[in-house]
Amino acid sequence: MEKLPNERIARFSALGRLQKEATLRYSGQALANGFELRVCKEQEGLQREERCFLQGVPRESGEMLLQFLYENAVPIEHWEDVLREACRML
Repeated sequence: MEKLPNERIARFSALGRLQKEATLRYSGQALANGFELRVCKEQEGLQREERCFLQGVPRESGEMLLQFLYENAVPIEHWEDVLREACRML
C-alpha cells in the first residue's frame, strides 16, 4: 500500500509469541466541517481500516490528534476510546 499524504506509519516486528509482525497506518484530512482520522492495521496478510469523523475539529487539532495516535502507537482495537478521551482535552 502506498503512503498517503499526512500519513504516519508504525511498523512492529515479530517477537516470538509476544507480538506478531504488523503495520499501523494513521492518516487524517481536514474536511469542510471537521477532520477525518483513519487507522489501518495490516497483519498476517489481512487489513482492517476504521475511520472517524470529528465534527467541528479544526485542521490543527486534528493533526495534533493524528500525531498523538502515531507517537503512542495506539492500537486499532483501542483508538476510539483514546480519541474520545483526547477530544475532551482539546
